[in-house]
Amino acid sequence: VFVFDRKETFSTAAYSQRCSIVKSQIIFALKCYRAEHGNYPEKLAELVPHYLAKIPPSPTSGRNINYHLKNKNFILDIGKIL
Repeated sequence: VFVFDRKETFSTAAYSQRCSIVKSQIIFALKCYRAEHGNYPEKLAELVPHYLAKIPPSPTSGRNINYHLKNKNFILDIGKIL
């Protein structure tokens, strides 16, 4: 059992699913941003509030998600998924 947001507990399967959901939401928002602007944002904060209500914390650590641009693509690291 893992703890998420210090309020909910998840089984390993539910924890992995939560990680996948968070990652998918951010990737979708990034692709929508790129479709409208022609490129990815410099920072995830540029997705708020038009594409995401807020940037979720990493489900693995509770900290900020690592994001940076590389050769017109992006690298998104939410941490290790069990």
